[in-house]
Amino acid sequence: LEGARKLRHLSSPRWEEGRAAQILLKGPDARLPFNLSFKDKSGNVRHKVRIRWWQARADNIYDDVISIVCTDEEREFFKKMTPPWHRRNAPDPGCIVFIGHYWMPPYEEPRPLSPNVICTDYSAGIGGPLCAYSHETGHEIELSRFTRVFP
Repeated sequence: LEGARKLRHLSSPRWEEGRAAQILLKGPDARLPFNLSFKDKSGNVRHKVRIRWWQARADNIYDDVISIVCTDEEREFFKKMTPPWHRRNAPDPGCIVFIGHYWMPPYEEPRPLSPNVICTDYSAGIGGPLCAYSHETGHEIELSRFTRVFP
């Protein structure tokens, strides 16, 4: 019974454990200001966006979020707005952080998201490549260490 309760708490954002699991799996999100919204790839209206937490800062909302689907006009609007949310610290430059579950554009060549953050999720679920990075301790991140294979 205790295990079932823990699982339930981990799977729901109503509980502290669930909110922590969401951040670990998907990264932090923030509510768009002024009740702004956008439609995601499935047509659902979203009022929250996932933040590019690995950046030290961004000058505008569009450059500080992930996976926002919008028209050219909406993009220009978001580029004129300063992010209203509190910035967290970027990852410690002394360590390399590997992430997934971000669905980077499948047509882009894999590359580091920052000097020490590597994403290996290039939308394999929608026809993008499976991606991997071969890291060797003590070495800098190198583009040649990325591998991608189209399923």
